[in-house]
Amino acid sequence: SPGWAMRGPPMLRLLMAGVACVSAGSTVTTPQPCDGLWTPEAMKGQVVFRIEGGVLHWAPTLHSQITASSSLGISIDLQGSDEGLHSDAEFRNDGAQLLWNNGDVWARLLDMSTLKALRDLLRHSAWTEKARPGEHVYVFTDDHISVDDLESMPFTFTRDHIIITRLGGTTVNGKLVDGEIVWDHDGLIWIPVPFDKLDNRRWTQESQPGVNIYVVTQGIVGGGDLDPTEIIAQPGGAVFAKLRGKDAAGRLEQNGDILWEAHTGEGRWLALLSPDEMRSRLEGLRWTEEERPWDRTFSVSDATFLGRDAPLPFVMLRDGRLFAQVEGADMTAGKMLDNGEIHWEGKGNPIWVTVEAVEEMNYQIEGKRWTEKVNPGKQLYTISDYMVTGVPVPAKFTLLPDRSIVSGLPGKASGTMLDNWDIQWGEPGEPIGDENTWLVLASRQEVESKMQAHEWTSEARPGEEVYTVHDDMVEGSGGSGAFTLLSDGRVFTGLAGKESGKLLQNGEIVWDSGDAPWVAVDAVEAMRASVQGMRWTEAASPGRRIYTVRDGFVSDGPASASFDLLPDGGVVTALGRGSRGKMLDGGEIQWGAGGMWLPVASPGLTRRTLEGIRWANTAESSQHVLVVNGDRVLRDGSDINVTILLLADASHVYTSSAAGIAEGVFQPNGEIVWKGSRAIWTPVGAGGGGRDFSQGNATMINLKVGLLEGHIAPRNRRGAVAWSVIPIVTLVAVALSLVSGFFRCRRGGRGDFSVVDGAQAPHASARQVLLGPTGDGDLA
Repeated sequence: SPGWAMRGPPMLRLLMAGVACVSAGSTVTTPQPCDGLWTPEAMKGQVVFRIEGGVLHWAPTLHSQITASSSLGISIDLQGSDEGLHSDAEFRNDGAQLLWNNGDVWARLLDMSTLKALRDLLRHSAWTEKARPGEHVYVFTDDHISVDDLESMPFTFTRDHIIITRLGGTTVNGKLVDGEIVWDHDGLIWIPVPFDKLDNRRWTQESQPGVNIYVVTQGIVGGGDLDPTEIIAQPGGAVFAKLRGKDAAGRLEQNGDILWEAHTGEGRWLALLSPDEMRSRLEGLRWTEEERPWDRTFSVSDATFLGRDAPLPFVMLRDGRLFAQVEGADMTAGKMLDNGEIHWEGKGNPIWVTVEAVEEMNYQIEGKRWTEKVNPGKQLYTISDYMVTGVPVPAKFTLLPDRSIVSGLPGKASGTMLDNWDIQWGEPGEPIGDENTWLVLASRQEVESKMQAHEWTSEARPGEEVYTVHDDMVEGSGGSGAFTLLSDGRVFTGLAGKESGKLLQNGEIVWDSGDAPWVAVDAVEAMRASVQGMRWTEAASPGRRIYTVRDGFVSDGPASASFDLLPDGGVVTALGRGSRGKMLDGGEIQWGAGGMWLPVASPGLTRRTLEGIRWANTAESSQHVLVVNGDRVLRDGSDINVTILLLADASHVYTSSAAGIAEGVFQPNGEIVWKGSRAIWTPVGAGGGGRDFSQGNATMINLKVGLLEGHIAPRNRRGAVAWSVIPIVTLVAVALSLVSGFFRCRRGGRGDFSVVDGAQAPHASARQVLLGPTGDGDLA
């Protein structure tokens, strides 16, 4: 307890008991001579009491009622003490002092008019330290200073307008100087923080959204049922105003709402978009009711929905919520989603969708066609200009942005468009059967490119029956009927045995009935061209028979039959009793009934590979020279009744004679190694124009440059190059030609290069040049 209060029992008991005193009689409400700030002279301003409105304020929560006041002095009622004592004080020194009946003397610090002026000056003002602006914010109330909205310190005024407060536990004095507060503590100076006047902000009461709109203009809030009054917001978010004749305090929240203190009765004010913000967000948008699209459309003008018989005012919050009289007289709440839709609350929960979104969805289905799943192809439905046709009476049809459907079809008022564009009729959650499912058809462009651009034929009998598709009909030598192609490739026709099928990626149509697939005729013809002139032999007896394909027929000499290679590699032929097979990657044909055909080299490849080479058979004791002429083997120039066959891989060789069939492998060095025996045909020296492999494993190059021609033979891996036929002149000519680019070379079937006047020439038509590797990638 302060020392001055210990002088008299009544004051001491009052402070020690901590009991608030209340009036026992009439109260004093008009300004009185005693009103102002007082301090015990013994305390020198360290303790300050306020008398105002007939009440003596000892502390924020402790006060006593003044029971009598005059120009002579005052009396207070100390009820609450155990003795019910009265205390009286009289004025001294022209009202500058109060002398209490217990001997205490109080000195007047400020009169009420000066106190009010100072209080009004600082009330709700915000300050920050000049040396560290913004680090802390200090806000004045009636008798406290809040610090960053976290703590508060008591303050008061002295006679000479010096502010006394406690900072850091120390009593300091401050003085207003040129709009700043200069403290007598460590050179501390406060500067004011500007208020937010909240200009152009708009709110509506949460309890009655949209009924009253409050707008701030130049720091004055008004509108609706509110008389214009000043409103300010401090940097910390505190808001102060005099609403409906009462001081009101609240807090400005992050979303712009104001939450007023409970005793004000204002509740929460919801932040609204400004007219400019609403125009920016809503301008150009149009809506229609989801349940009745196109019955009415709505647009926005000056915070009003247009589209009804009467304009529909509305307000919009910053968080996207709206309030308008959508149904009846009461305000209806709604929410605008990111996609522009407005979902209203209340009866039926109506939804407004944007016209632009509806137009975009219906543009995607413009001209699309559907058929019923239970009877595909029998009835086709087309959607165009928000109408569905193909029914007895065309009806309205609208696809909404959430892929729901609103239509005027009897029994099909609502439905859902699936991701694959199929339609399921019925309300969401209802069981959907095939009878309520429409399958989407391929577009007319797809049908034209995939079907109408081709003629079709049966894979089992290519060319015998040909079909064409046109205007949802299929016609051909095997009959005609309706034709329907779905977007997923499923096919439905009116042809017997081909009621349903699937169009595959490779262009075939596979029928569910098991009938032979259909292939495009032009694809079959292209495949025919790819095997034109090709030859095969049976793997079981190579060389005994040679099958040649020409113009869609295969022939082994005495007999011929149709032959077709299908796009998927399948082979169909009527040779013999007819058979189906599959062409493998290497050109072999694997027949479904067993057996395999091996591809045979063309006569030209056989000639370029085997002719012109002279061999000696290592299995024979005497030296004979073997050569190949066409498909015959000659020994020392005489026919020995042996045929020779080279496969298309230019590696495997077969001979056929009375002794049987022999298989060999043609080596890069010109040797033929025969399987099942020790026989090896080895190339011998050139003669009579034959190729000479006697220099070892070398690559043949045929060259002719102008009038000069010759061959190169390496003597060793990095040896010199020897030329025949004018060696030096030929070497110079070749070098010049290489530099000037007057000739080119082309890779042959087995590493050979032939350059004759810039074009490939048969091996026999030019001199040969041997070019051997040096071992490190160079060529000698």
